[in-house]
Amino acid sequence: ELMGLVHDIGKIAVPAELLAKPTRLSAIEMEMIRFHAQAGYDILKDVPFVEPVAEIIRQHHERMDGKGYPRGLTREQMSVQARCMGIADIFEALTAKDRPYKKGKTLTESLTILGKFKLGGHIDPDLFDVFMWEKVYETYGKYFMSPEQIDEVDLSKIPGYVSPPSV
Repeated sequence: ELMGLVHDIGKIAVPAELLAKPTRLSAIEMEMIRFHAQAGYDILKDVPFVEPVAEIIRQHHERMDGKGYPRGLTREQMSVQARCMGIADIFEALTAKDRPYKKGKTLTESLTILGKFKLGGHIDPDLFDVFMWEKVYETYGKYFMSPEQIDEVDLSKIPGYVSPPSV
C-alpha cells in the first residue's frame, strides 16, 4: 500500500505542464519525465522505512532485458518488489481514465499489452503469471476502473499467458 502511494513521488521534480501535456512528448521532455524515478529515490533515500522503499522506487521503471531506466538494470539486479511495482505501474497507466492524453484501456487491451511486454523482456514473466493466475486485474478493475472498461477476458488470447500449474 505504501509503495502505491509513494512510487511516483519523484514526479514533483517534473514540471506540471509536462505531466499534463495532451500531446506526444519530445525526447528531451521524455528524459525529464524519466528523471522522476531517480528523483523519488533522492527524496526518500534517507527515510528509515522497513522496506528499501527508495531503491524500489528507483528501480520500478527498469526492464528485465536491461533497457529500462534510470540505470539499465536487468532482472537479476532488480528487487522482486521493484519488479512487482513495475507491473502494477504499467497496468495502472494503461487503465487510467484520468490522463489528458489518452482514454483508459479495457482489461483485455491492457492484459494484451502486458502479455506482449512479458514476451518482449519488459516485465518479469513469472510475476506476470502470478498477476494473471491470482486475477489481480479483476480485483483492481472492481475498485478503480469504469464499468465500460471491464470486459470479459479470454485468457487464450492474452500473449504469453500460461495456465497455472496443477497442484
